[in-house]
Amino acid sequence: MSKIALFGPTALELFGHTVHAPLQRRAITSERAAEFTPSKRVLDHVHSTFPFLSRPAHITVFDRKHRRQKYARCHLGTPALLNFDFLHVGDGILAPPPEVALVQAMRGRSVIQAAAQGSALCASYSLHADSPTIIQREPIATRASLEMVTRSCSSIPGCKTVRNALPWILPHAASPREIALGLVLFLPVRLGGYGLPRPTLNFPIPTGKHPGNLADRRYYVADLCWPHAHLIVEYDSDAFHLTSDQHYHDIVKRTTLESMGYHVITVSRRQLNDPSEMDKVAACIAKALQKEWRFRVRDFPTRQTQLWTILGLAPNR
Repeated sequence: MSKIALFGPTALELFGHTVHAPLQRRAITSERAAEFTPSKRVLDHVHSTFPFLSRPAHITVFDRKHRRQKYARCHLGTPALLNFDFLHVGDGILAPPPEVALVQAMRGRSVIQAAAQGSALCASYSLHADSPTIIQREPIATRASLEMVTRSCSSIPGCKTVRNALPWILPHAASPREIALGLVLFLPVRLGGYGLPRPTLNFPIPTGKHPGNLADRRYYVADLCWPHAHLIVEYDSDAFHLTSDQHYHDIVKRTTLESMGYHVITVSRRQLNDPSEMDKVAACIAKALQKEWRFRVRDFPTRQTQLWTILGLAPNR
């Protein structure tokens, strides 16, 4: 069977469901490039191995005559691509490194999309292939590794977009909604965000020993935190779905953190979906951070709606 190399969007989709980053690497030399010949059989093999991948799959070809395919979106590999070791993700199936896949996928995309996708690669979760369940994992990329790749693949379309998105990437998110909340608060006003200072996602806070300590853990993890301001923002996805134990833990966590001098603000799923509600939340956060709260962009509501749409939120304006 011929070998196949996944490309940008399909590789990113695969990495989004990867619990462990593949360790086995293989260089695709100019001599070996001829082995990567797409066919219906090999594409069926890809989708049987990874049935959650969207169709048609995006794949890399190294010969112009292989670009026209009925069963896949084929992209001609640039010479710069041969400088990277591909990851062995399945029998005869290779994928570019996550950082390269991001660059490939961002051709014609926006800085917002690059920041969101880049944050997902640097996150500490993956998505279950058959359910909405979130699985914890180690990040498969870092802002530093993304920056390094943008220096060496400037000839690959999408590189400039990723480079421009680097300042806005938020690592260590534990869910897609945390990425969305972080970007909504952090992205500049010109991109529809609130332009607040960068938060640290999933910031560990040791509980220590102090009078009246109610903590049931040695440390708590704050969803979004501004340590210098002792400010925490917690995302509460669906409070009415919590078990009694989870509800008790959340109460103890908040009480403990507040007793340690932290100001805790909770954002609900409904608030995050509604820009008008998030305006109020952001104003409260800005006040706590002693940040000037002023918009100098006339069409901010339009930009805000665009941001919400790109992030998969549900604007009510």
